[in-house]
Amino acid sequence: MNWAGHILLGVVFGAAFALLVGADAFLFASIVFVAAFSALVPDIDHDSSKIRGYADLGVPICAFLFSYTALCDGVGCGVENWHTILINTLAITGLYMIFITYLKPKHRGITHTLLLAAGYGVAIWFFSNWVFGVAALLGYLSHLAGDRMLKLL
Repeated sequence: MNWAGHILLGVVFGAAFALLVGADAFLFASIVFVAAFSALVPDIDHDSSKIRGYADLGVPICAFLFSYTALCDGVGCGVENWHTILINTLAITGLYMIFITYLKPKHRGITHTLLLAAGYGVAIWFFSNWVFGVAALLGYLSHLAGDRMLKLL
């Protein structure tokens, strides 16, 4: 499956989940963005994949969304917690840079497994909340389903 098909599957999985949890407009858009972005993540191990181009911008955006929504219920809260949001955003972005620079696996190896999908969902949950963890997991799983590569390890 190509990158556009993976994004479309991520959007569908994300939108269905957002409707299921009764998300407001901002949360709905955030969930769909996280799921669509996560649908490309398994191909991070391929040097010419779309995700490699999008990740440099998408990871900091997702990191900011995770940090903001984990700490804030409203718009004004970001001013009070800007330093924690910034530190969390930089930490997540830094982990991505370390992974992609030093730990990049072979194509369609570990990144195309249910084990890493679960680990990815748990990591997103840890850095944000359960809603984004599930959205990330669903987006990731949509990629594996689209590639018909549902292997445990």
